[in-house]
Amino acid sequence: MLANPPPEQRSPATSPRWISWLISGPIFLIWFLGSQDAIQGGLNPGYMPKDIPHPYPLLSIFVVWGIITTEAAILYAILRPSSFSSHPRRVLPALVAFVPLWVADYVFNSAATDLPGYYYSNGFFLLLTVFFLGMVAATVIVLAVRARRGPEAGDHRASSAPESSSPSDG
Repeated sequence: MLANPPPEQRSPATSPRWISWLISGPIFLIWFLGSQDAIQGGLNPGYMPKDIPHPYPLLSIFVVWGIITTEAAILYAILRPSSFSSHPRRVLPALVAFVPLWVADYVFNSAATDLPGYYYSNGFFLLLTVFFLGMVAATVIVLAVRARRGPEAGDHRASSAPESSSPSDG
């Protein structure tokens, strides 16, 4: 499907190193955004009187951050970006693992209201993760279909009819 050609035939666009960065970069970005959401979520105490001072929930934020970090590490371990170009079908087990997590988080946790802000951070992380995995899966499917059709099927320039020259009368 996306087999690695020999190094002398490899273009910079299909280099496994670039594919590795295109997979690991968004994983790190999604982890960062989920972690940042948990930290900012600690400032929202949920439904409680505003006149009562409340401490920043450092331990709870640390637990949520640990859950997000563990899920990001599991995603990285499933996809293994350094060799993803050799085995792009790894996106399917990742979807099988993370879509049910996202649905369960939404049903049991994120659908509730009036909770402190950090309660919703894992759902935000999982939503971004499922969106990213969906984009990767769609890309893998499109590339697989194009590879099966052959190089001629996707090249419209080779199959277009020659332009007809119309005589120009001056």
